[in-house]
Amino acid sequence: MRLTLTGKFQLEQLPEIESALAPIATFEEPGDNIVLRYRGAGWVALFYRTGRLVIQGRDTSIPEVVLESIVSFEITNRKQITKAASGQSLTNMVLPRIGSDESGKGDYFGPLVTAAVLVDETIQPRFETEGVKDSKQLNALAIARLSRLIRNTTIHNIVTIRAEKYNELQAGMGSVNRVLGWAHARVLENVLEQGKADLAVADQFGDPSLIQRSLMERGKRIELRQMPHAESDIAVAAASIIARYEFVRRIEQLSEEAGIELPLGASDRVIRAAVEVANKHGVDYLKRIAKWHFATSEKVLTALQ
Repeated sequence: MRLTLTGKFQLEQLPEIESALAPIATFEEPGDNIVLRYRGAGWVALFYRTGRLVIQGRDTSIPEVVLESIVSFEITNRKQITKAASGQSLTNMVLPRIGSDESGKGDYFGPLVTAAVLVDETIQPRFETEGVKDSKQLNALAIARLSRLIRNTTIHNIVTIRAEKYNELQAGMGSVNRVLGWAHARVLENVLEQGKADLAVADQFGDPSLIQRSLMERGKRIELRQMPHAESDIAVAAASIIARYEFVRRIEQLSEEAGIELPLGASDRVIRAAVEVANKHGVDYLKRIAKWHFATSEKVLTALQ
C-alpha cells in the first residue's frame, strides 16, 4: 500500500529535518518550491517553502526511524503521524483513497443523500488549505463554496434516494443500516468506475459488513475501513460536504413544491410543519416526502386526529 505522510513545520526546523533524513537517504536537487529533497529505498521526502513536509512511498519501504524522527519534532500533524508509526489507522496518509458519507439520515423530511469522493496527492493539500472539514462544522455559505470546489476538482459520485423510495427500501430491507450499506456501496462502486484507489473510508454504523456485502466486483478489490467519527478524514469530510449541499438543495425544492418551509431534523417544529403538509396536501403526499418509519409520523397522525 502506498502512503503519503504529511506534516506542517516552521522553516527554522529545516536543520532538524535534514539531520533526521541525511543518514538514511540521498540528497537530490530540490526544484521549484521545494527547499529539501531526499530519496531513500522506495520512498522520497520533500520539504516545501510553505513548511509542508511530504514523505511518500510504500508502507513497507519507509524506515521506522523516519517515522520516529518525525514524531519527535512534528507539531500540527502529530496525531496522524503517531498513528502511522504505531501501525494504527492511516486514513489521511493513504493516497489515493475514497471517502464516503451521507446526509439526511436524521432528517424527517427529504431524501437520503450519500456521496463518495476520491482524494489524491494533488487534491488533499488543496482541501487542507481551503478548509475542507466535516460539514457539521461549517455554515451554509462555506458548504456551498466547498461543494463547488469538490465537485469541480474530484472524481465523485452522489446517490440520492427520494423519501418515497427510501421508505420502500427501509421496509423491504428491514433496517436503516442496510439501506445505508447499500447506498455507500453504490457510490464507492461508481467512483471506482472512474478512478483507482487502494482504500475506502466510511463512518461506522451498525454491522461493519453491511457495506462490504453490498459491494460488487470493483469494490471488493480495495480495503474498506469503517471507523467512528470518520469525518476527521478529509476525504470523508469532502463527501459529507457535497452530500449535505445536495440534501439541503433537495429540501429547498420540496419546500417550494409543498408551499411550506420544511425544517431540518425531527424536532417539534418539524412535527408542526408535517401536520401543515398533511392538512394542505393529504397524508399520502406527506408519506412521499418524509421518512415514514420515524417516530415523528406517529406524533403527526396523533395531532391530526
